[in-house]
Amino acid sequence: LQSATPVALKSPMPLVKALRGGGGVSVPRRPLSVLLPSIAAFILASSPASAAAAAANQVNCVGPAAAFFSNIRTPAALVAGAALGNLWVQIGPTTKDPKLAKRYQTIYSILMINAVILEFSTVCYATATDVRLMSGGYSSPMASSTLEFLQRELELPFVACRLHFLLGIVSFLASLAVRAVATLPGNTGIAAAMLLFGGISSTFCMISVGINGFVGLVLRYCQLWLAKNIVTIPGVLTLAFMATAVFHLAKESPADIEADKKKA
Repeated sequence: LQSATPVALKSPMPLVKALRGGGGVSVPRRPLSVLLPSIAAFILASSPASAAAAAANQVNCVGPAAAFFSNIRTPAALVAGAALGNLWVQIGPTTKDPKLAKRYQTIYSILMINAVILEFSTVCYATATDVRLMSGGYSSPMASSTLEFLQRELELPFVACRLHFLLGIVSFLASLAVRAVATLPGNTGIAAAMLLFGGISSTFCMISVGINGFVGLVLRYCQLWLAKNIVTIPGVLTLAFMATAVFHLAKESPADIEADKKKA
């Protein structure tokens, strides 16, 4: 049967237009001159020659990494020994105020204890990491630089040794500044303390010109340390001991309370 009304046939859609979606909406085409550099870069980056060149730039970084930890261990041990020798010294403040004299002694002792702990921990971190390097505790010894190797394989010991060593020096110099103000009379003590605080400022400048700066170094250390030790028994004990120390430091002792009552 034939239809009474003729049906108009449409012309076939061009192939390019059909591939674009058939709706007649044109898509802007990028010229070949723009695409050729990207294609060439992709081919060169994935070629065996480029991979061989990247591998040729890598060197064995185990020796320099071990030298870094050995070099930082020696001065840390020297600072720890100096701080340990001055740890239990009674600085004998010149002030006649007993409360102020006790405060000087407390601040001095805490800073010196902090210096001892930080420097001894640097020695322990460096020694343990040297043993790990000797035993092959890494995925690959090859890297383009020693810094890349340390950040990839030994980031926590690397960050911890730098931060502990420099903060230990800061604590040691700050304790000496407190001792200078407490024991040397008048302007002499202030001048000596300012010189020591100048040394502390220069130490912070050395931290700031490092990889991430001081704040970034501290934050990265906290992140790495908590991720590794928060679920371990030594890590939990460390946090508990630190919290207990802060609590007793902030709390007034019974002897001080009794002395205040007698004075009143």
